[in-house]
Amino acid sequence: MGRDKALEEKLSKIISEEKPDLIDVQGVEFSFGESVMNVNPPCPVAVTLQGMADGIADIYLKGVPLKELLFGRSKNDNKRLSGLIERKVMMKIRGLKSNRIIKKAKYCIGRTHYDKAEALRINPKIKYHSCNRILRNDFYSVQWNIENANPHKLFGIRSETPAKGLHYAIKVVAKLKEKYPDVLLEVPGGFRISEDDNHIASYPKYIKKLLEEYDVKDNIVFLPSLNPAEISEHMLSSRAFWQYSVMENSPNSLAEAQVMGVPTVASDVGGTSSYSQDGVSGLLYELENTDECAEKISRIFEDDELCLHLSAKGKQAATERHDVKKNTDTLVSVYRNIISQ
Repeated sequence: MGRDKALEEKLSKIISEEKPDLIDVQGVEFSFGESVMNVNPPCPVAVTLQGMADGIADIYLKGVPLKELLFGRSKNDNKRLSGLIERKVMMKIRGLKSNRIIKKAKYCIGRTHYDKAEALRINPKIKYHSCNRILRNDFYSVQWNIENANPHKLFGIRSETPAKGLHYAIKVVAKLKEKYPDVLLEVPGGFRISEDDNHIASYPKYIKKLLEEYDVKDNIVFLPSLNPAEISEHMLSSRAFWQYSVMENSPNSLAEAQVMGVPTVASDVGGTSSYSQDGVSGLLYELENTDECAEKISRIFEDDELCLHLSAKGKQAATERHDVKKNTDTLVSVYRNIISQ
């Protein structure tokens, strides 16, 4: 895609009229950031890193068999050219765009060891500043209680793309079912698994196939999109929060669970270990090691003392990491530091 001249002209006019001291581009995955760079504002420009699109593109189809990519396409995929292979290509294009923006940037703001390493790999001259996120208010004021939690229920993550790893989670649920027949995983986000074969996308089609193959249709519940109050309600009634992603940078859902005191288990990918210390503030496992994952979830199911430990330490770490005043002060300090340079 070429330059958006109309957007660049509009940005130039706004910058000329408002005369900002600094521009903070939130996320580098989209064209807006590149347009800001092309305008070449007289003030400093910082980019705040969110998901690292290039890293996601590299692993986007990890764990999905080649035969599913070639022969599992739906009629809708073929009609719209919207299958998994095309989606990976689009993510790669987005990754190349984000890399161009990072290469042009002098300053960036991130939150994890992973985004720092990636930013410096792409642009060794970039000046990296660290500032943690402020979470949504709904999650700071509630507290998980083991007495109110379903002993074998897990709350998962939005799973509409292969990068979120639901195809791995299904295999783990099958292992857990052998020992806990009533194991339940709730998947939020309105995953469209009920559509007919003419309209369903290829990834939900593959997930439907796995649910049948591993006999876990009754053990995985697909919830609609939830507001923060509904998310907290489902988390509080769960024994643990489970992040089964193939890639994450700074996982907000994991942080929200921790700040409520919900025990967490997560795939050790991307920047996750900046948020969770294995055995202390959460449990981490190697993504493709489904046996290790099932074993760690079993420990959470069976060991109340471990649950209470993870709850307390996770909440302590997340409350400090996502402290509203501290992070506000840090961001102001980062802005002043960049402006002074």
